[in-house]
Formats: sequence, C-alpha cells, structure tokens
Amino acid sequence: DVLALSSPINSQFSDFAPFKADDNRFYFTSTREDQAEDEDIREKLWSSAKLAGEWQAVKQISIADISEDADIGSLCMAPDNITVYFASTQGPDAKGACDIYKAELKDGQIQNIKNLGSEVNSSAWDSHPCLSADGNKLYFASERAGGLGGSDIWMAEKRENGTFGNVRNVGEPVNTLADERTPFISSD
Repeated sequence: DVLALSSPINSQFSDFAPFKADDNRFYFTSTREDQAEDEDIREKLWSSAKLAGEWQAVKQISIADISEDADIGSLCMAPDNITVYFASTQGPDAKGACDIYKAELKDGQIQNIKNLGSEVNSSAWDSHPCLSADGNKLYFASERAGGLGGSDIWMAEKRENGTFGNVRNVGEPVNTLADERTPFISSD
C-alpha cells in the first residue's frame, strides 16, 4: 500500500526527493522555508526523526560553505551512514548549473563538502544522486551532451581510491526522448 506521510513531513510546499536512512531518520528536499513573496523560492534539505512511532517536527539541515541563495537537495547516504551525496546550484568548485557533492553528515550538519569533479559533473545540470546499496554505483540525472532526451539517468562507478568515474548513460529503456529525473535504486 502507498500511504502519504502527513504533517510534519508533507506540507503545502513542494516536498520531494525523499530518502529514508533507516526506520527512524528521514531526509527530503522542500521549498517550505519562510520567504517573502518577492523572493526566489529555494530548495533546501530537511530531516525528521521518528520517536515513539511518530515523525517529529522537521528541521532544516545546516550546510557549511554553500550560499543561502543556492538550491540544495536530493540527499542520499552511503552505507557508512556518515557520507552523503547531494546536489547544489552553488557549491565549492562548481562545474555547471548544478553539481553533485560528497560530504559528511555529523550532528545534523553537512560538512567537509567536496565537488565530485569534472568526470561526474559537467558544464550542464547534474543532480538527483542515488547510490546503489553497496555504495559502488552512483546514479544521477543530467542534461549533459550525449543523452537521449533533455535529462537522462547516468551512472558512475566507484574506483578503488573512492572517487567516481567511468560515467555512462544507462540507455534505453530507462532513458527516453523525454526527461528522466530522480533515480531511486532499491536495496533489494
């Protein structure tokens, strides 16, 4: 059965790209930040913890070294439960319109942010990272050249040194002439 998560997770704002780290931690992207009507709406990362079977009030995740004006979202977590990957429109060593970053999530704060580099990030839009259960494959959406449509799903493989490379389009039937975004790879 598919059930909608009620408040405090779902809101009147755009809430998307969920990631359930375990039975008690939930992360997602939202535009719920209080903003004046004349301001640009920004995507930010949020989290909630489950206590006594109930999801608690959501909290915006603190992120060092990224401008408040940036869109930040689509978090996924490595098997170590510390290393995270996310996308941002304005981060350190930006390569394109939106890049994928690796960082550490400690005490509710994202820190030690590193751009995944020009093999993963292109001069175009690269976003929506998703790791395989073993953490050895990184799937993401990109508008880079060489795709089948406007935005396609791509995959990078983890090397022995921990970096990702050997980036390739996953092809048909996953990718079409339309836009594919927000890949999700189940652990089973």
